[in-house]
Amino acid sequence: MYGPLLAQLRGESAPPRRAFDKPTGWPAVDSGIAEVRRLLNGANTERLFQGVGDCCREVTITVARAVF
Repeated sequence: MYGPLLAQLRGESAPPRRAFDKPTGWPAVDSGIAEVRRLLNGANTERLFQGVGDCCREVTITVARAVF
């Protein structure tokens, strides 16, 4: 069910696109994005995908703090 979405998020399907291909310039945000990608590549259960979502939430908070 989620295969096509996951393939696109992982950059495995055409066209290979990734959000934030270049560093944002904010070290905490860049490391958070790298962590999201790492977690997503290893996620294969509901619990692990929840961890990806939690990490995304933290990256969003980090971005909001940097912008504010």
